[in-house]
Amino acid sequence: MFIVLDLARHQWRSVNGIFGVSRLVMRGDQPHPIPRGVVEALIAAADARGILQLGGKLQGGGPVRLIVGPFAEQLAILDHLEDSGRVRVLLNILGRQVAISTVANNILPVS
Repeated sequence: MFIVLDLARHQWRSVNGIFGVSRLVMRGDQPHPIPRGVVEALIAAADARGILQLGGKLQGGGPVRLIVGPFAEQLAILDHLEDSGRVRVLLNILGRQVAISTVANNILPVS
């Protein structure tokens, strides 16, 4: 579950007391913000029932966003899908394309 908070205005600590909420994901003593575009990408990757269907929307040559690891939030081009669930993406680093291998769950298609 994702929520929109203005830390200066909202009493965000009360969110932890809502039925079904275990706790907010924290960074230090404040809620950890989700990078811009992640929620939108998840919504775009969901089917009509709201279930994520990432594998079906990934296409070779298409743009993707890395969502975890040292290159999180970077845009890349999907170069190769493997049957094992791994992918190779091309990331633009210092003006050249560098191939990086990761699991398919670590990327989201960019619409």
